[in-house]
Amino acid sequence: MALWSLTEERVNSLIEQMNKKKEEHDALEKTDIFDIWRDDIDKMLEVLEEIELREEEERLAEGQVNNDGKKKGKRKAPVKAAVKA
Repeated sequence: MALWSLTEERVNSLIEQMNKKKEEHDALEKTDIFDIWRDDIDKMLEVLEEIELREEEERLAEGQVNNDGKKKGKRKAPVKAAVKA
């Protein structure tokens, strides 16, 4: 950052950002590591559920799955057991 770009407003903004980050740091430092871990897992599960719902809606919209859960489309030929020579 060029020194000539440091206006009083910019300095005040940076000081405010620094204070917010210090508060976040202090709050995080007081939090138990297992609580942080649980929060991260909960957030991950929420996002995963949203992704799975969106994917299911896309599959239903494309007509790949009937309402009864069976797939539509071509059937594959059954795989024959290997014959021992």
